Amino acid sequence: SIKPGSSLRSATRQMVESGVELNAWEFNLLGRLLGKAGSIKAGSYEVGRGVTPLALLNKLTAGEVSQVELVLIEGWTFRQMRAALDAEGEVRHDSAGLNDAAIMARLGAAGRSPEGLFFPDTYLFGKGTSDLDILKRAFRAMDRQLQTTWQGRAPDLPYRNPYEALIMASVIEKETGQATDRALIGGVF
Repeated sequence: SIKPGSSLRSATRQMVESGVELNAWEFNLLGRLLGKAGSIKAGSYEVGRGVTPLALLNKLTAGEVSQVELVLIEGWTFRQMRAALDAEGEVRHDSAGLNDAAIMARLGAAGRSPEGLFFPDTYLFGKGTSDLDILKRAFRAMDRQLQTTWQGRAPDLPYRNPYEALIMASVIEKETGQATDRALIGGVF
């Protein structure tokens, strides 16, 4: 893991301390000669045995960090999403000890209930990413999806805002998993 703000020399020291077999002096010289000394990107990297110094330097300057995958399942409650984040060992748990209201405030949505406001999807992130950053991505993704869908809605729907439509869509989804039945159930509601 390369810390933010690390120079080439500092990054080299961090790699050597973590067990990467590397001639520090030669690696630093290579980085300076190629003009890449100031282009090192922070993050967690996977380095295999026998990697060449040039390949390693290219990886560090391209920011090819190792990524972790987290899946937020459609239909999960906010409690289930938080449990999945809490169980992920590669996430920085900045929301630990915060209640739902405090988390929503940190996401810029103070006073809103978190239920239904996070887009279910597969999220890729670098090791050590804050759980709040992942939640913010999911929150923004849902907001974009809601706004796009709201713009394309039928004009005679009895909903005042995208969140009301989302609630109804959630109720319909709980009633049936069959796409063919959704319109019929929605018409009853």
